[in-house]
Amino acid sequence: MKTLAPTYISAEDVLAELQKITLKLEAMELSHKDSEAGNVVWASQATLAKRFDMSKSNMCRLLIGGVTNKKIRTCQPNGGVRKYNVTDVDAYLLSITPTGN
Repeated sequence: MKTLAPTYISAEDVLAELQKITLKLEAMELSHKDSEAGNVVWASQATLAKRFDMSKSNMCRLLIGGVTNKKIRTCQPNGGVRKYNVTDVDAYLLSITPTGN
């Protein structure tokens, strides 16, 4: 870090350090979630669409519904692609599937 005076640090450097800390905390939170529940599987929207053999746009609509209703947990490690909890997605899709009665 560049110091402007013996006790002062530039705002840009502070923000850069805070960003690094945030990324580390997100990574720790994700690993903590994994260790709490055993083997937690996270998947992207594209992966889930392939898994259920549907278009990404249709999967997006379903995921939005689940996330809005707080039925599907998400994470976005390191500010990258959003991931969805596969177990939550399975349970949500079963809950909205008509039973055929």
